[in-house]
Amino acid sequence: MLERVRNALEERANGKTIGAVAIAFLLFAAGILPRIQAAMKAESGGVGPIDLRLRYTPDEAYRMIEAYGEHGRRRYALVESTVDVAYPLTYATLIALVFTYGSRRAYRHDHPLNKASLLPYGVMLVDYVENVGIVTMLLRYPARYPMLARLTSVVTLLKWISFGVSMALTVVTLGIAGKNRLHK
Repeated sequence: MLERVRNALEERANGKTIGAVAIAFLLFAAGILPRIQAAMKAESGGVGPIDLRLRYTPDEAYRMIEAYGEHGRRRYALVESTVDVAYPLTYATLIALVFTYGSRRAYRHDHPLNKASLLPYGVMLVDYVENVGIVTMLLRYPARYPMLARLTSVVTLLKWISFGVSMALTVVTLGIAGKNRLHK
C-alpha cells in the first residue's frame, strides 16, 4: 500500500496538482482556520486551540477546556472531527507532493530519501491521534483524565516535531534540486 501511495505521488507531483492542493491548503490556512480560532478566542476570553500549543500539562489542558464553555467545547469537538480531519490530509498531501517534485530533481531514483515523501502522512496520522485525545477530553468534560491529557500532550509535541522534520527535509530537498538545476 505504501508503494502505491508513493507511485500516486510520483504520478501527480506536477505544477498543476501542486497548485490545486496549495489553493485548498490556503483556503484552510488563511480562511477557515483563522475564523474558527478567532471565534474560539472571543468566546473563551482569549484561549486558543489546544492543538496549536507545543505541549501542555493536564491542568493547563483542563483550564483551557473549561474556558471554552459548553458551546465552545461542542464546537471545538466538531471542528476537530471535521475540519481538522480534512486539513491534515491537505497539508500532508501538499508537503508530500512538493517533496516528491523536488526529490525527482535532487536524488537518484533509488535514493533512500525518496521514501521520505510518505513522512507527511505520518504527521497526518499523529494529528489524527491528537484529535481523538482532544475530542475525548472535550466531550467527557467535566470528567478529567490526566493520563489522557499527558498522552495527548506528548502526541501534540510529536506532531510538531515530525511536522518540522518533514518541512526541513522538503526545504533541503528543494534546495538540492535547485542547486542541481543550476549545475546543468
